[in-house]
Order: sequence, then structure tokens, then C-alpha cells
Amino acid sequence: FKLFLSRYYHESYNGDSIVVGNDIAILVLASNVTLSDTIKLACLPSASTDSTNVLNKNTVTTGW
Repeated sequence: FKLFLSRYYHESYNGDSIVVGNDIAILVLASNVTLSDTIKLACLPSASTDSTNVLNKNTVTTGW
């Protein structure tokens, strides 16, 4: 049973480091999922978003 077709990690990610940073990845799922109250999308700003609203801002996205 394969959960992911592929995984793309940030090029500077270091899972052995105690320093937090660059800990982001894009996962391509092997099958479709149904969105629900417990499964939701994490959306990034669009290219047309006014950058003054997102630059130098801290954000948090969590999940398992």
C-alpha cells in the first residue's frame, strides 16, 4: 500500500537539526482523498496576493 507517489522536500531541510526552518514538503498522494471536517486544504497565497500582506509574517500550519 503506497500513500505517496512522490515527496518534494525543501532543498535546505535537515531533519537531524534542532534548528527549525525549511521544514516544508509537497506530497503527491497516491489516491484521492475526500475533504471533511478533519481533512482540509492548506492554501498558499495566490501570485496576485498583495505581498505586503504576507511578507515577514509568521504562520503556522499543523497536521499529521
